Amino acid sequence: MPLFGKSAEKACLQGEKLMAKGLYEEAIKKFSEAIELGRDDLPVRCVAELNMGVCYARLDNKEKAMEHNEKAIELVKMQKNLPAEAPQDEEEKEKFYKTLFSHEVGVQAYFNKGIVMRVIGKLEESRKIFDNLIKYVPWAFRIREPIFRMERYETIVAMVEKERETIPGLVPVNYIKEHYKKLGYSEEEMEKDFRAVHPQQ
Repeated sequence: MPLFGKSAEKACLQGEKLMAKGLYEEAIKKFSEAIELGRDDLPVRCVAELNMGVCYARLDNKEKAMEHNEKAIELVKMQKNLPAEAPQDEEEKEKFYKTLFSHEVGVQAYFNKGIVMRVIGKLEESRKIFDNLIKYVPWAFRIREPIFRMERYETIVAMVEKERETIPGLVPVNYIKEHYKKLGYSEEEMEKDFRAVHPQQ
């Protein structure tokens, strides 16, 4: 049994082909069509919204990229019967994120959100997103952990650059390590991030 309705699936696949060729505006039209044709089908809408977010990010439209990432995340929450916001209780919070990240679109849209947050200067929000991915992503997606760690490292470097007004790309390592400690990371966590960025060292 196909995942999507036939017409919606076709439009989504056409959009993915256009996206792969770098034809982002044309791809967006196809993903919009897929959403319309599959408006009662949450899976197709999830994929289309996620891909639209990617297209808008490639077109440097950060606001639209964020909008469609958020829509993709909300649709995953609907599929998984999750509340709109993560619970404060640590045990319930863990269940929330592990359920959200059990869905491929949930992982990718949340990751993309972290990237966009950093680009628009919301560094603390970006850092927390990568924290959650590292902490709660299930084993099925654990192979991506080094990428999550690299992005968290880049976000923390951006925080140091902003705080100390250093030249981008020329932040002393000791400044970065000091900031990790300031944020409460253990030596082990810091070293794991550093190894993800510099695997040969």
